[in-house]
Amino acid sequence: MKIELKLNARIEIQVEEEMYKSNIQNITKDKMLVSLPVKDGVYITPSRGDILEVFYYDDQYRYKFSSKVIGRVSENKIPMLSIEYPSDVERVQRREFVRINVMYDIQYTKLEARHDRPGSYVELEQIYEGTILDLSGGGFRLSSKTVLSLKDLIIAKLNFSDNQIKVMGEVVRVDHVDNKYIYGVNLINVEESTRDKIIHHIFEIMRKQKRTML
Repeated sequence: MKIELKLNARIEIQVEEEMYKSNIQNITKDKMLVSLPVKDGVYITPSRGDILEVFYYDDQYRYKFSSKVIGRVSENKIPMLSIEYPSDVERVQRREFVRINVMYDIQYTKLEARHDRPGSYVELEQIYEGTILDLSGGGFRLSSKTVLSLKDLIIAKLNFSDNQIKVMGEVVRVDHVDNKYIYGVNLINVEESTRDKIIHHIFEIMRKQKRTML
């Protein structure tokens, strides 16, 4: 399939099972300039003729394509890679629907509607504990001894290896299992940058699981 790649879009480049961050700096009919791939502050420079596996993101989907390295160039003294514009692009599973099983202990608080300001909420001080059982870019499954009801709103703190993310969620499903409650929680009012961090974390786990199985 063909899609329109956009300037300044975030991409990831896979090299030997490792994922490096980059972005699109310039686009012509048959090639693109991208920033040097980087991971944890370490830059790499693939050689001319290397075939790269590139992942591209938009608001809805994750795409994958192969591209040959044309060479290294410099614009305004900034080193970049020149790579071939893809002739074919594969759409990967819709990003927010990719769901993985996890086991994260988290803390969360409840939100209460403000009667003096309709549509506004106040975060209550009481802190509750629970365990996330699975995670996606659109929500998570939460195990907790705390009683929640459908449509309750919570603020959850997700602790990833590199940062902590606070998200707002709405309870959309309630099950009672072995003296605990299992809740389906949908993320709401989430900034795309925050959703991207969650999705990136999910794909990192998936890649690690894939390497473990090899």
